[in-house]
Amino acid sequence: MESSNNHDLAFYGKREAQMIAGIAIVLMVTHHVFGFSEYRLPGNSFWEPLVVGGISIERMLAAFGKICVSIFAFSSGYAIWVKASDYQSFKAIATRILKFLFNYWVIFGLFLIYALCIGDQIPVGKAMTMNLLGLQTAPAYPYVNVAFAWYVAFYLCLLLSAPLILLIFKGKTLIADISAFIIISIAISYVCDSSWHLDFLSPFPVAIFGMIAAKWDFFGYLYNKFKNVPIWIYAISLIAIMILRQSLILLNIKQMGGVESLITLTTIYILVSIINRIRFNMLEKLLMILGTFNMNIWFLHGIFFTGSRPLQEILYYPRVSILILIWCFIMLLPVAMACTSLQNSIFNSFKQVRYIFKKCVR
Repeated sequence: MESSNNHDLAFYGKREAQMIAGIAIVLMVTHHVFGFSEYRLPGNSFWEPLVVGGISIERMLAAFGKICVSIFAFSSGYAIWVKASDYQSFKAIATRILKFLFNYWVIFGLFLIYALCIGDQIPVGKAMTMNLLGLQTAPAYPYVNVAFAWYVAFYLCLLLSAPLILLIFKGKTLIADISAFIIISIAISYVCDSSWHLDFLSPFPVAIFGMIAAKWDFFGYLYNKFKNVPIWIYAISLIAIMILRQSLILLNIKQMGGVESLITLTTIYILVSIINRIRFNMLEKLLMILGTFNMNIWFLHGIFFTGSRPLQEILYYPRVSILILIWCFIMLLPVAMACTSLQNSIFNSFKQVRYIFKKCVR
């Protein structure tokens, strides 16, 4: 297998990555809405119509939904390798960090306004500082926070380390890259096990594997080997992966390492293959819309699981699982779009003020 110099990488291009991001955000919302009874207030139950072996389909999907983090990490690493030139200068990285943090801070600010309106606690002191970086954020905290924003800290670390990682993986052999991947995975695992304060670093190996997958065009290799496989084989394989992943969790085998990376690669390949086979235009458009606004939806759906959670009753009002999920996106998507417009407007205003200031100084 040769290193790919083609940064088009047709099988998993921008369109496919956007649709996979749409699937990933659906998996994430499913994971949080149906996967944690401790997140729900008394009375906010739901009906699970499909049960197999005493376990509902909703809970199976919610459990598998945790792979969403790996999908986002893999795609981030993949994008960094494909557009490596955009991640090698301090100025370019600083600009990305500032834009990403700014978008998060807008959502965080809206959450604080919400807390003040309903009379809930807000983070203060050290907690406020940590929240600005996405840390000390979870449903368990007594104050209102962007409950699932820990990925912010991970992504900042990934961006800051991107030049070094790209340098490490400039080698010419796949064996050297896999060896480096194993060493980094072991190191990250040790760091995460040594300090729960740093457990947000756990997706790092999957992100690095995404870079390797882009460099060596793993998707192109898989496509050449399995392009003639019937769609029903892909469907069965996806179910098998779901069962395998949950079995590994039950066996207490560590996630976010080499096994998780391979599972994520295979899952993405199968999902893209199925989408490309069925060619359902309306589904593709919907996934691309969700993929476009995935980060805001990620941040915003935490509003149902933070503070005193008065909005949670509205979320679970339909009572039937699939209707709850649909209702959740009906509520969140327009808000996510409005937030994107707000983020862009404020950020562009800051850029304009900065430009005028620099011009005046000259």
